[in-house]
Amino acid sequence: MITTILTFTRQSSGLGDLIGYLIVFIVVSLIIFLIMREVVTWYWKINRMIGLQEKQIKNQEEQLKLMILQANLLKEQNAMLRQGSKNE
Repeated sequence: MITTILTFTRQSSGLGDLIGYLIVFIVVSLIIFLIMREVVTWYWKINRMIGLQEKQIKNQEEQLKLMILQANLLKEQNAMLRQGSKNE
């Protein structure tokens, strides 16, 4: 593919042709890169791992909220027990 582009650039007479071929080469290379990236990430299951990590983060955030609520309830319960023991 590169030799084809080099052959075209040697035959081209203007700078505009060279820029045009360069742009086409860059676009085609980018498309090939994106396709190969998807294949590699699919093979190594990277996309799936990222999804699982996002689920873990959500679960941890929910657990943190529940732990904060539990801590607040325990504080209230301890305060009520202390008030009850003072009144006796």
